[in-house]
Amino acid sequence: MEKSKKAKKTIGFLIRLCIVLAIIGSIGVSGYFIVDKVVIPSYFGKYDINGIGDLVALINLMHSTPDEKSFITHPYTSSHEQTAVAKLKDAGVPVNDGKINFDKIVEGDYIINPDAKNGLFVSDYEMAAILGQMLESGYLATYLEELSYFDTLSFTSKEVKMTPNGQMVEGENGALYSNSAEILLIVKLDTTNTQIHMAKEMDVPLFLLNLIMPDSMYLTCKYTVQINEENQYNVSDATLAINGKTPEQSQVLLNMLISFIFPKEDEMTISKLSEKFGDIVNSGLKVLGEVQFCTEKTVSGKQNGIFVSVNLDMD
Repeated sequence: MEKSKKAKKTIGFLIRLCIVLAIIGSIGVSGYFIVDKVVIPSYFGKYDINGIGDLVALINLMHSTPDEKSFITHPYTSSHEQTAVAKLKDAGVPVNDGKINFDKIVEGDYIINPDAKNGLFVSDYEMAAILGQMLESGYLATYLEELSYFDTLSFTSKEVKMTPNGQMVEGENGALYSNSAEILLIVKLDTTNTQIHMAKEMDVPLFLLNLIMPDSMYLTCKYTVQINEENQYNVSDATLAINGKTPEQSQVLLNMLISFIFPKEDEMTISKLSEKFGDIVNSGLKVLGEVQFCTEKTVSGKQNGIFVSVNLDMD
């Protein structure tokens, strides 16, 4: 029943979209006012699309392919990935052919190198690389039930930027530590498999979903995280945006996708979805163990990241 309702809802939206686009393509100046003020609000008002301007902005947002350099300002490289993997391997974390073995980490099937008992620093560039391997490994769907619905989505880690805030404590060599940070996460989402999955689940022709969803899009999540004494992660002020736009510019498309993808009983909202994306980074941190956010002094200046304590396991 839920599939049928969603199918009707999606097909209804697409039929209305095609009708309105056909009308827009054929009207003259005299008909513009009626379409802008009457037709579009009538068809799409519940999606916060209230005029031709909103509809055009939505279509541009859905199918524009932004230049990564215009909004990804803190990208990691293969060098960061190699350094991150080498650090974890030296600490005793299981690595096979340059890839972190998350299965063995979860199982606790490894022994920490005694030389790593004092902990290690992982920069946010390196954390982005670790997150990339975690996303590729299928860890989210396998081990984190609350994030398992991401299994149909293909993510690529593009950027993680950490800015420690709150009460800072100075440690050795002038490094500053905190249990709170502002985090920015950018992932590239390949929606090809998602469209196929949605078409099957909702009994919707695939070509119709192609009108709504581009083959790929970029998602930017910003949030503040506080780690308490029990190593619990509290997320606040989470926002989500698409293709380098602002959260406000992304709101219509996000709400529309949520209404098509998630069951009504999930009561999913942009705020809740933003927190779920924040949980992706938090899960990566928890895999490494107990962490503190850190700003270290380096030869070239300062570097933000995390300091991983001795217990590099899931317990």
